[in-house]
Amino acid sequence: MYQLWHCGDGTQRICPIKDFTPRDRSVWSRRMNKSYSELKSLMESIDHAARNNNVATRARMTRADAQNCFLAGYSEINVKTTTPSGKVRDIAQLKWQSALRYRQKKV
Repeated sequence: MYQLWHCGDGTQRICPIKDFTPRDRSVWSRRMNKSYSELKSLMESIDHAARNNNVATRARMTRADAQNCFLAGYSEINVKTTTPSGKVRDIAQLKWQSALRYRQKKV
């Protein structure tokens, strides 16, 4: 999701989600707009944590840049790297809603 937020999807001709305008979102339901706001908050907190770790975020990033920023800033998501059963958890595969839930527990 972090890469879609910053880079979009060129193969499907989707611009970066962060560039959606209020006009683009005008047809969305209230719940979709709330989800967008929650996603924006999560992505901004990851960006902020990446900047705190001396990794620069830019307005336009390549997928590699976005991956580096995510790896530097994912510590903002307060999630354990192992599951309760002891398996290794891949944080990059975590759904953004789950990441938001873990981040809210941190506060």
